[in-house]
Amino acid sequence: MTIKVGDELPKGAFTIMTDEGPAPVTIDELFNGKKVVLFAVPGAFTPGCSISHLPSYIESAEEIYAKDVDTIACMSVNDPFVMHAWGVDRGVEDKVMMLADGNVTMQGHWDWIMTIAIMEWVYAVKDLP
Repeated sequence: MTIKVGDELPKGAFTIMTDEGPAPVTIDELFNGKKVVLFAVPGAFTPGCSISHLPSYIESAEEIYAKDVDTIACMSVNDPFVMHAWGVDRGVEDKVMMLADGNVTMQGHWDWIMTIAIMEWVYAVKDLP
């Protein structure tokens, strides 16, 4: 299924790691009124994702944020502890938000993410109503 301008994102939440531990971040909190670059990878600590996918966004973060992007977010089907550890290991700091979808709750809502297991994908989402 092709995503097109005007398509709605499902309601729901990802999990992020905070200083207090895992916490939900809703689709509305993540996207409403914001310009977000969202990319997904098959899994944390996998060779291709660790060597090229995630590092390319870390290295390009300054250039991406210069285009008035509010957030760069990486999502995967790992749990928040793994996503956090991977982010620390790869040096994401505050450049990339690490979104966990360990129960495949969000990705399960999105028919158009069926390729998540075999390839990386990227979407730019701007200012949801």
